[in-house]
Amino acid sequence: DTQRGKVALLHGGYQSWTSPMFLLDTTTGTWTTQALQASAAKTELDALTTALGMVYVPQEDAYYVRGRAAGGAVYRIDAATFSVTKPAFTGGSSIPQTTDHGASYYDEVHNRFLFVPSLGGIVYFSVYTANAQFLRLF
Repeated sequence: DTQRGKVALLHGGYQSWTSPMFLLDTTTGTWTTQALQASAAKTELDALTTALGMVYVPQEDAYYVRGRAAGGAVYRIDAATFSVTKPAFTGGSSIPQTTDHGASYYDEVHNRFLFVPSLGGIVYFSVYTANAQFLRLF
């Protein structure tokens, strides 16, 4: 979060993650927890069971989050209010599930979900044998 000087993390790994978010203040080095506002989208996000990919989009002052499931589900967390929504996007139904190598760290989204400011959106590489997917934000 470049506007507030924070680094945001979602708990994850091989177990299910649950909110809150964890925020690191880059000026003090202090970690705090931040609850997400209750909503249907937050409930869906809480149900994801693998490490997620998350990017901060300064033009929207929001985090975008993706799990490894097939399809186009992406969640938006407002960086000021911590409300969670699930924006409607088109064309994501053909996105395959992130590569499954068994119980492996490499099955997770992590850095396969990347914000590209010069293109105004997010690129996602679900599997190395498939095309990259692009989510235009602005």
